[in-house]
Amino acid sequence: DDWNSDPRSWGGYVVVKLREGMIVPHHSFSGVDALKRVEKRLLPTTFRCAESAFPKWSDVRRHGPKDAPRYHLFVAEADPSALSVMMTRTLLGLKNVLSMDVADGQSGAGWVILKGAGCSPWKEERDRQTDDVQDDEPFWLHRVYQLGDPLCTAEIEVPLLWDAVEERIVSNDSWEIIRWLSELAATAAPGSVRISNTVEDVIGRKGGGDDN
Repeated sequence: DDWNSDPRSWGGYVVVKLREGMIVPHHSFSGVDALKRVEKRLLPTTFRCAESAFPKWSDVRRHGPKDAPRYHLFVAEADPSALSVMMTRTLLGLKNVLSMDVADGQSGAGWVILKGAGCSPWKEERDRQTDDVQDDEPFWLHRVYQLGDPLCTAEIEVPLLWDAVEERIVSNDSWEIIRWLSELAATAAPGSVRISNTVEDVIGRKGGGDDN
């Protein structure tokens, strides 16, 4: 495969997921009956984080390996949930404290970043490449899930928030991450508006049946 080509020109692929740490076809798309029966016996691994357990501003300001940001986002412009996280990070002015990789597209091994990952521990792999290598090695998002939980059973999803110091997945829930980003911004600039509160107020009013 030519990794330097436009991902939109790539051929067809089988959608995959992780089952006990192994890449397998996604039964919703593959139609493999045997896999459906296996999946029913496996509980999916959840990468959710209680609001009180999310990193505080003081944690975020501490640098990770080689003075890089400790927390890193994996996103994709083609995914609406991940795109909302990207926009929140930018609008709240958090680009300097949270690094980010944007996936180039999907593949038969899930989301792929053609130029390699930009955070630890995978950035070191990219940095070790010699000058003789003309092309960067692609990086697949499933490796983050596998390092976070080697036996996970999960969709290979974005967005994903990664802790480069503890080498763990903080969350892959877009709404949790957006709430956390707004809390960070509110802590850094106390006069700012918390996005989570604003959205919840709107949802609450609509849910209350107010048609005015």
